[in-house]
Amino acid sequence: MEQGKKYKDGLFRDYFGDKERLMSLINALLKLNITDVDEIEINTLEGVFFGNLKNDLSCIVQNKLIFITEAQSTPNPNMPARMLFYGTELIKDYLSKINKKLYGANLVKLAAPKFFVIYTGKREEPLYSELSLKDAFLDECTLDLKVKVININSKNASRFLKKSLPLKDYTLFLRLVRKFEKKGTSRPGAIRAAIKYAIEKGIMSEYLKSREAEVFNMVGFEWNEEEAKAYWKQEAFEDGMNKGEKKGKREGITFALKNLMDTMNLSADKAMDVLKIPTPDRRKYKKALI
Repeated sequence: MEQGKKYKDGLFRDYFGDKERLMSLINALLKLNITDVDEIEINTLEGVFFGNLKNDLSCIVQNKLIFITEAQSTPNPNMPARMLFYGTELIKDYLSKINKKLYGANLVKLAAPKFFVIYTGKREEPLYSELSLKDAFLDECTLDLKVKVININSKNASRFLKKSLPLKDYTLFLRLVRKFEKKGTSRPGAIRAAIKYAIEKGIMSEYLKSREAEVFNMVGFEWNEEEAKAYWKQEAFEDGMNKGEKKGKREGITFALKNLMDTMNLSADKAMDVLKIPTPDRRKYKKALI
């Protein structure tokens, strides 16, 4: 794979795309005891980074649950809204699968969505937390969706990680990359060193042996993408503010939004998320973008 390629799969999605490992993750998060991988049907949405609608992993469990999970290295309060989009698409697919319509007089029973985020970042966060869609609405709303967030780097995570060896190994591998990088090793060198050490110590060893080159590229691309987004955010903001300096702050932010939308292929709403535009101010900036 080339470093500049738009990868469809990240490490989390690729590693837990294996049904045995996914079954272990499901059992840990949903507190189940599934032993037959045939009770899991993977239905992950397709897409690419920077592009189409895409979730990390989803599957139908025992034909009655829709398990949806994302791995995130930065806290994202917008995950409930994103999960709403994912859930809607996956329920539509489920309806098609069971050949049911919602226009009849009888209640159609649906597989119940369960939403999770695996937080992999460095920021101090509790082991368990919850995000609510209600917090995103401008006014009181009857619609809600809750996302459970698990911080696998929490100091209190060890007991939880014992419930799933694959998730524990995944966590240890990410920590190894950061450990080598913290010692001053370049990122490519840190990834290679982490792969070598993990194989020697039996951490994700079979997976890493068979997919070493892919893992190197996936981790490098994902982590470089994070830094690229942060850089583009700052660059777009500074450039926009410079261009709008003579006209005022509002024009500068408008320029910055346009730059982000062009360089990162973002919608107006997502660009405002990146620049953390306060909700009450968003309408006026949307008008300015027209």
